[in-house]
Amino acid sequence: MMNDYNTEQLHRLEPAYLDRFGLLEPPFASSIDDRFYFQTPELTQQLNMLTHMTQYSDMLLLVEGAEGYGKTSLLQYFVKTGKENWHVCRINANSMMDADQLLFRLAEGFGLDGLPGNSVELREMLLEKLSRLHHNDILPVTIIDDADELSQESIELVYSLAEERADDGPMLHMVLFADPRIENTLQASSIKSLSDRITHLIELQTFNAEDTAEYIHNRLNVAGYHGEELFSDKLLKKIHKQSAGVPAKINELAHIALDDDETAEPDFETADDRYGDEEQKEHKLSAFRIILFASLGTVIAAVLWQQDRINQFIEGGELKEMLTSKPDVEEYMPKNDINTPEDKPADKPEDSPFAETKEKIIQLKPEPDQDVAADPTPDKKLETVQAPVISEPKQREEPKPTEPPAISKIEPATIKANSQLTELVLHGKNFQPNAKITVSWTGNSKELEASRITVDSDSRIRLSINPGRNPDKWTVTVSVPDTGISNTVFFNTIATIAENKPAKSGDNADPHAWVMAQNKDHFSLQLLGSHSLQAIHTFINQHELKDKTRIIKTKHKGKDWFILLSGSYPSQAKANSAMKELAQTGNKNKPWVRRFAVLQKQLQQQAPANIVAKTRPKLDNLQAHEAWIWSQNPGHYTLQLLGTHNISSLKSFISQHKLRGKVVYYHTQRDGKDWFALVYGNYTDNSKAKTAADQLPSDLKKRKPWIRNFSAIHAEMDK
Repeated sequence: MMNDYNTEQLHRLEPAYLDRFGLLEPPFASSIDDRFYFQTPELTQQLNMLTHMTQYSDMLLLVEGAEGYGKTSLLQYFVKTGKENWHVCRINANSMMDADQLLFRLAEGFGLDGLPGNSVELREMLLEKLSRLHHNDILPVTIIDDADELSQESIELVYSLAEERADDGPMLHMVLFADPRIENTLQASSIKSLSDRITHLIELQTFNAEDTAEYIHNRLNVAGYHGEELFSDKLLKKIHKQSAGVPAKINELAHIALDDDETAEPDFETADDRYGDEEQKEHKLSAFRIILFASLGTVIAAVLWQQDRINQFIEGGELKEMLTSKPDVEEYMPKNDINTPEDKPADKPEDSPFAETKEKIIQLKPEPDQDVAADPTPDKKLETVQAPVISEPKQREEPKPTEPPAISKIEPATIKANSQLTELVLHGKNFQPNAKITVSWTGNSKELEASRITVDSDSRIRLSINPGRNPDKWTVTVSVPDTGISNTVFFNTIATIAENKPAKSGDNADPHAWVMAQNKDHFSLQLLGSHSLQAIHTFINQHELKDKTRIIKTKHKGKDWFILLSGSYPSQAKANSAMKELAQTGNKNKPWVRRFAVLQKQLQQQAPANIVAKTRPKLDNLQAHEAWIWSQNPGHYTLQLLGTHNISSLKSFISQHKLRGKVVYYHTQRDGKDWFALVYGNYTDNSKAKTAADQLPSDLKKRKPWIRNFSAIHAEMDK
């Protein structure tokens, strides 16, 4: 058991278990190391979107994730894989950094010297520097880690700089990495409307159970472990459950499991107060019950101790005297000649159920100067009492929403640019008849006239806009005077295309046939990849690439995927040269040099039930093996059978187990040395991969094959 466990052990340089398991370094250390960076398909998608929006979007990007979610790891990998034309200024924020200090750090980060003490002059110098960078086709990018530590004044500076414009877009592209508590600062009235309009939020997610298992295996593998399985399925599930899929917590629990040499299934309850929430709730509830029972016992003991005094109090008549004594107040009740005989004594006040009403009647006694006939009878103070007027009950009004409106989606999300009014529909909640709508596009913002807004219900609004003739990205917000402003949604206007067919050039009208006819060792430039064919055509028109490109259709994550290709080059050097020439024409999108062997494999890819591609490349052709791996769907899975620094050992393994033509391998580097990994099969999901692993021959099955996601392998190969 781990009763004496200290969380500081996680951070020590060499845990005791390194030698026991043959590890080269701590696999679950808290320090950030790019070699251990792990990408799920979701993280890969978020990283691609972050890179793309930093390069092309006008929005300020906010990456949110609670402590331990891997924000800093993502930030570091994001910086490392950024575009070549970026000038990155990275700032680690803290609570002591005011607006002037932040401005000074920005100026330093962009290489300014001899900085003035005046913040106005400093800002002018910074903007002039940023303008020069744009003139030289360099994109200024500022990345702020721990942005939630910034004061409201510093956040206001960030947003004011984000609004500064250059000729080709924002003067400064900004990305904030922050804890969700930054939302409290962004709700400040001074920046809320601006924040809602220009901020794009990317929320980091926790790992699912499959990701957790692969994450642990990946870190062990990087740390040099290649033996028998260390973590049982039961233990992996337990770690996932108690960590809730948070990477930092997974690290700590996995470290505890390795450090515990007394049992294969360690008890995590004593490791850290942050883990085992349900168990903690039960412990707290038990403690509450103990306190409650102890309190009840104390009360009962006190009652028993005073029992004699209580009996004396009742039997001695003290209680009776209290119940029968009259209050020291004047008794006053009006007589009723019909119902009450003259000789019947009036009810005692304490016996009357109308004591409260009686007090009100007393207040009706007229003042001496009022015009009321004197009554000679001393007992009869008032003959009649006016009955209270009972008004009709008012109809209950339905309570109005007190929460701000919220938009769940906008339809359509993409419309064609034109000069006519176009209707869009907002879906959400808490919409009111007096709702106002604000739309924004590049450099402009406008509140729509009431005549263009139709509130159908509290969950649906129709609006009409004139999108104009230029493609753009628009934002929409809904505000209700009594409750507040909604979140922001986006829609795009795209250029109108009139039956723009893929270009036909050369001897092959069919772009697929053209690709298949190329030398597999030659190269082409991939200019763009998209699920939208319309987006491909828009790109062709914007850059006047008609008759210079070809579009091929493949699959990506089960959906149609269109790739725009340009040229055929006999060497990678010539392809790189063509890429530089293309950049000089004003095309800001960085092309991707691709080998035709890979493209040809993508076009040949089939999708039967479980195994997507049955054809395997020849054993001795590493490029063909890697081409096959690159052509696989990033969302699919494979089985890693072996990893080694020695390719001869890998080939011997293939021969020994008669796997020729059934497996592929790829090359990367570990610790500056060559590293080769052998994989088997392509499976559409984790469960099918696990079934395949269970059906392997016993000599392979006992090696505990590692189920891996192709997106993680692609990321490893890309390094």
